[in-house]
Amino acid sequence: MKRKSIFTRVFRGYLLVILLVLIIVPIMIYSTVRSRFTEAALDDLERTASALCPLVSSYIESSSFFVLDSIIDDLGSRLGIRITVIARDGMVLADSEKNPDEMENHRTRTEVIQAFNGMTGSSSRYSETLRQEMLYSAVPVIQNDSIPMVVRTSFFSTQIRTTFYQLAEKIFFAALVVLSLATAIAWFHTKKLTEPIRMLAEVSTRVKNGNFSARAGPSSTSELNELSISFNDTIARIQDLVENLSTRNKQDQAILQSIVEGLAVVDHEGNIIMVNSEFNNISDRKNDSDGTFMETVNSPGIRDFIKQAFEDGTSTGKIESDGRNYICSSATVGDGQRRVFTFRDVTELTKLAKMKKDFAVNVSHELRTPLTSIKGFTETLLENASGDDKSFLEIISRNSERLINLVKDVQTLSEMEDSSTILEIERVNLQDLIEGIIPLFREKVAEKGLDLKMEISKNTPPVRGDRFRLEQVFVNLISNAVNYTDSGTVTVKVKARGNRIVTAVSDTGCGIPQEHQSRIFERFYVVNRSRSRSMGGTGLGLAIVKHIVALHEGSVNVNSSSGSGTIFTVTLSAFS
Repeated sequence: MKRKSIFTRVFRGYLLVILLVLIIVPIMIYSTVRSRFTEAALDDLERTASALCPLVSSYIESSSFFVLDSIIDDLGSRLGIRITVIARDGMVLADSEKNPDEMENHRTRTEVIQAFNGMTGSSSRYSETLRQEMLYSAVPVIQNDSIPMVVRTSFFSTQIRTTFYQLAEKIFFAALVVLSLATAIAWFHTKKLTEPIRMLAEVSTRVKNGNFSARAGPSSTSELNELSISFNDTIARIQDLVENLSTRNKQDQAILQSIVEGLAVVDHEGNIIMVNSEFNNISDRKNDSDGTFMETVNSPGIRDFIKQAFEDGTSTGKIESDGRNYICSSATVGDGQRRVFTFRDVTELTKLAKMKKDFAVNVSHELRTPLTSIKGFTETLLENASGDDKSFLEIISRNSERLINLVKDVQTLSEMEDSSTILEIERVNLQDLIEGIIPLFREKVAEKGLDLKMEISKNTPPVRGDRFRLEQVFVNLISNAVNYTDSGTVTVKVKARGNRIVTAVSDTGCGIPQEHQSRIFERFYVVNRSRSRSMGGTGLGLAIVKHIVALHEGSVNVNSSSGSGTIFTVTLSAFS
């Protein structure tokens, strides 16, 4: 659809109004003048007829109609009008244009009937006698309260029409002059009004094309001048905004490219909005490639992670691409229509972790045999030793035992951290399991004078877990409770909470200071090293507990304060 300009619309409106005015006004003028001219002509005819009534009346008594006709001819010629005298029976007695004897009866003429009724009659019609349009006015001649005859005067309509034609020509000429002047004025006014708007449109186009230095000029119209000033201010603000955004974009790009992880922003339709060079490298994507991630990313692992993140909202994961290992993360941006993805290369960290684990396993394996031999020979020598030799051998035996426990814990922890470790899941009755563990601590509990109690709610369902690994968890927790409690009670409570089984191991020992609680599950971290060493602790027990519980998809928490005892809470899933 072709759109019309403002100039065309405004000028066309002006032109339409001018044309309507110049059509309606002349018609009204013509109609008014014609009406007034006709009324004036009738008034003149009436006055002339009235003036002739006394003359006509003087000839009635003498019946000198021949003389009257002669006088009427002379008067009609002088006045330039037609004069007719009509008897009551309609017979024409005298006429200034025709022989009365040759004229038909006029009794039925409209103006004659009105005059014989005592009124001034008038009409306009075609004359059969003269074969022309005529304007008639008839006046009664009153004599002795009667109307014996009527004097009628008439005027040729052609004379009026000629006058009207001349008037119409003058009006039309004047209208053309006015139309020309009005059109010129309207064109000039419209041009003056629309020119600033056209200039604003040109400036707007230049700004749209990136030329923010363009400005609109002043206008003589106050409203348009205010619009130009406001428009220029808006352009200046947009220019500042674009410059700031450009600067920020460059900064963001610099920050983006400096990130060592691969980063990409993808919209909900799969289009890649923003990437850094590292992402292009790890995904084998060209820098200038366009399209969705399914079309441009060549790494299957990266494609699958991005796709899964949009499908189910996955936020973290691990993938392998071209022999490299990556930790992946995703998060929604803004209104959730976009997601930002990061891919961190952890290949070297993975290799280092594997090396550390292999080293720990190998060292543990290699140390276990000689340590067992040392302990065995030491125990053999202790059978016949005495004095200082026995004391030294006991120290060797105690420390070799500690080293053997340390090697066992290292091996256990390495197994728990191995992703290939498979738990032997079964129904585990915690009451039976804990009752089987408690006898291991009876001797030490008796030596310290402690009270070891077990409280298990009735009808507690079994848990879903690996019995051997769960024994390691509770052995470590109960052992710590007994070792770090000098007097009082160690209590093991088991109860169900929905589909979860909660086991709490509490003691009345020295407690754990608040500043240490966040680190007690770290390997080799101990709160009191001298006490731990004297009791043969390895610093790995709680780390093992945490890893075993995590493999069971459970949780372990601590609640303690210095001097007020400690409560370790283990939550596991009920067997269903």
